[in-house]
Amino acid sequence: ARYLIAGKLLLFSLTVMGSSMPTPLVSLGFDENSGSSVGNAGSASATFSKTNPPSWSTNIPAIHGISSVDFGDDAGDYYVESDSEIDELAGLESFTVTGWVNNRSSSTGAGGNRIVSWINNGDEGVDIVYRSDGALQVGINEWPDDSRALSSTDKIPANSSAPASNWRFFAVTYESSGGSVSFYFGDNTTSASLDKTVSYDQDEVGADIGKLSIGHFNEESNRSSRTSRMFRGLIDQVEIYGSVLSLSEIQQVQNIGETTPVTGVSLSPTTASINIGATTQLTATISPSDATNKNVSWGSSNTAVATVSSSGLVTGVAE
Repeated sequence: ARYLIAGKLLLFSLTVMGSSMPTPLVSLGFDENSGSSVGNAGSASATFSKTNPPSWSTNIPAIHGISSVDFGDDAGDYYVESDSEIDELAGLESFTVTGWVNNRSSSTGAGGNRIVSWINNGDEGVDIVYRSDGALQVGINEWPDDSRALSSTDKIPANSSAPASNWRFFAVTYESSGGSVSFYFGDNTTSASLDKTVSYDQDEVGADIGKLSIGHFNEESNRSSRTSRMFRGLIDQVEIYGSVLSLSEIQQVQNIGETTPVTGVSLSPTTASINIGATTQLTATISPSDATNKNVSWGSSNTAVATVSSSGLVTGVAE
């Protein structure tokens, strides 16, 4: 589309958010299905290894890879852990943690069973735990025990046989500027939806964090003497993003085959003459109409001549 501002040709750029996703800092697919190394497909330079247990398992969520890790139901000093602290997880002003769990037991240790944790022994970092009532609880720069960041109960069911139908998808987002945590849940056949948003102002994630551990405490949190806090069940597809994902983006991460990609975008009007100080509203139409993520972002090729707002309103600035 081309627009004439006081005799000058101006092009506007349009990005369809549904066409690309933020890159996760950490992405653990658990698709190795052998050995003790765990690959990280995220942007952070981090390597991971695991004990045995957890064992490799081909019990996985719908259309998700090759294998998962199974911690079983007998707690011990078992874990998946980064080889060192991950700098990119320190100082986060916002984040999203997603993953799949298939819980075998409602038995928990004090403070809950760890799912994702990079807390430094109850001080700086993040700690996401499963509670015996089926809720998730989050501690940011503190243990989660007394945290207000608590989901609804019965979101993570327990089944000792861990059938495929027991897999649950979760997403936890945190925004320090608004001081809130949001919880989302879904399963193999149901797209994730918002459970609740809770006021929880803990500022940014602290700088003195611990290693990232999946399914248990990390080394800094004295895991070897607190073995009862291990998650009892299977975990798969854990990702950490350095921003708050939208619901449609969370559903794309969940990826149960119900997302519809964007195939095209059109602008209206396609041409316009705009005087200095005047405005024109541009409208973007996304195809298909049932695309999962129809968010767009606008940009001007020359903001000295004209600007465009987040809603597509163009303002002539100067010749």
